[in-house]
Amino acid sequence: MKIHIITDDVVQEQRLIDYALATQHMIDYLHIRLYDYDAAQLFNVTTKLMASGFPRQKLVIHDRIDVAIACGISTVQLGYRSMDVATVRNSFPQLTIIESVHSVEEANTSKADIVLFGHIFPTASKQNLPTRQLSDLTQIAKEMIVIGGIKPSNIHKLQSYNVAIMSTFWQSDEPITLIHNYKEGMGK
Repeated sequence: MKIHIITDDVVQEQRLIDYALATQHMIDYLHIRLYDYDAAQLFNVTTKLMASGFPRQKLVIHDRIDVAIACGISTVQLGYRSMDVATVRNSFPQLTIIESVHSVEEANTSKADIVLFGHIFPTASKQNLPTRQLSDLTQIAKEMIVIGGIKPSNIHKLQSYNVAIMSTFWQSDEPITLIHNYKEGMGK
């Protein structure tokens, strides 16, 4: 099981850098997903993060393939606003592609290397949408990251999967303790 941290839309740049550096030895990937940032801002925060010592190989850039290439980052996450997987794959075959999907069918037909699937548990960010069922996970035949409402108290239900954490991480005042609690819930 790998832990992916995904930035939310409200994290401040200094908090992003501080939390990422504090937990870099405990997490497997940090997805930089900052919808309000233009390419220059995203490039600047990413290079600051790397210059501060965060490992390049643990970074995933959401949507902005140009920034990923310019920063030498080899993994991108594509969503509904992104170019399609086939176009990215044809143009940049060296990239590892993660695609956000919202159904078992979409996951199984995705041409991405990895799918991000959710939301698995109730979450404030998806209040009016039903959760995916844990049984859905067994029907997906590719590498997967699950997201949505994952807490230290329920992570044990996802032992076979990679997990993504967003709001819980960025809203925490104790990110190191929080990641320890997730790992404890995982039995690590």
